[in-house]
Amino acid sequence: MGKRRLLMIILAAALILSASIFYYVSKERDIRAASESTAGSSELKDVITIEDIDTRLLELGGSTKSISDYSEGILFINFWATWCYYCELEMPDLIKLSELVGKDGSGKVIAIDVNEKEKTVQDFIDRKGFGGITVLLDQNGDAAMKFGIDAYPTTYLFKGGRLIDYKVGMLSWEDMMAMLEAARK
Repeated sequence: MGKRRLLMIILAAALILSASIFYYVSKERDIRAASESTAGSSELKDVITIEDIDTRLLELGGSTKSISDYSEGILFINFWATWCYYCELEMPDLIKLSELVGKDGSGKVIAIDVNEKEKTVQDFIDRKGFGGITVLLDQNGDAAMKFGIDAYPTTYLFKGGRLIDYKVGMLSWEDMMAMLEAARK
């Protein structure tokens, strides 16, 4: 009787494990298909403008700014956090991109930190030497919610106030240059 009960437990566990794996794989496939069908789609781009998601945020070091204050030309908006490893790895290239588009006057790069205190962000920027980029603070997460942020880093690219592309995850310098070149066309 003991062997039979043990066999039933093993079979039940195997069935549960199989069902869990099937669910996970099919869910992952659905998520991937949804993101591939909407990422960068013209339908999405036609709907989202800076005005649709505009909000006022505290600029690191003082004044309050609206995202729409930066809507002229090309605008990269990067959502990040100090605890995010990939955000930290990406930041030097974002700073380089900010310097590039600032120098030629074609646009702006803003980094929006989400749900952290100003002192935490300022200390991080100072400690890492990440000056040279405009940092806005989304301390209550309102902007992140309007943009539908669920992963860090996430970067949006606007031109003339209209969304033309976005990427979830860390961008390489090559990714940034490809986005910039597409925006310049």
